[in-house]
Amino acid sequence: MWKATGAVVPSPTIYGTGPTLPLPDPEKPPAKPRPNRFFATVDIDPDKARFEVARIMDGLLVELTRTKGSELRVTLELEGTSAEEGYPEDVVEIVKASARDLKLSEESFGFEE
Repeated sequence: MWKATGAVVPSPTIYGTGPTLPLPDPEKPPAKPRPNRFFATVDIDPDKARFEVARIMDGLLVELTRTKGSELRVTLELEGTSAEEGYPEDVVEIVKASARDLKLSEESFGFEE
């Protein structure tokens, strides 16, 4: 058991408590955090889709994949309506067959009344 005797006891020195961090340079501003996510939604004219998708690919996707460790997810969402008479049966069958040929999952497309 330790008893206080009135003597001055030096405080213990702790070694090996972890890495020594460098002191910040007072003349150098702290590093600004860099963005780590990009997002965009783009409406595409169906008559110009081939060209607009190519422009997006060249202008955005190519640049975003240059960064080491980057991952991209590209989603194409289609929505068509024929409010006056609805889509004729031949159009429905051709679109369904094309979707299957393009290997779209059955849950990812369909028609509604």
